Amino acid sequence: MEDADLVSLKHASCSDPRLFARAYAAFLGCMVANGYQVHLGLHLGDALRRLGLLTVQVRGFAGEWTGASPNPSVYLRTFQKIREKVVARREISASEADQFLAEIQSPNFRAITAIHFIAWGQKPA
Repeated sequence: MEDADLVSLKHASCSDPRLFARAYAAFLGCMVANGYQVHLGLHLGDALRRLGLLTVQVRGFAGEWTGASPNPSVYLRTFQKIREKVVARREISASEADQFLAEIQSPNFRAITAIHFIAWGQKPA
C-alpha cells in the first residue's frame, strides 16, 4: 500500500509564500470535504496489521518538488483537476487559484514534498 501525509508539506520557496500556504490549505480542505484522508499514509502499517499481515514494514520518503520538472507532478495534476471545486468553496479566489497553479509550475518554485509512505507485509502461512 502507499499513500501520503499531505499535511507534512510545510514550506515552499516561491514568490508568495503566504498565498502558497493559503491555497495549499484550501486545496487540502477541498480534498478532505470530498473524502480524502490527508493523514492516511501515517496509518498504513496499522491498517495492514489489523488485516492480520505479519512482518509489516513501513518506509517514508520525501523529495524536492520543483516547478521546472519536465513531468507534471501528481500535486499539479490533482490541483488542476479540482481547481473549480476549490474556488467554489470560496476560501481562495479564482485568480488566487490560478496564481497558485502558475507558481507551482514556475522554474523558481521549490518545495520538499509531503511524506509519502509505502507499507507492506506478509499473509500468515
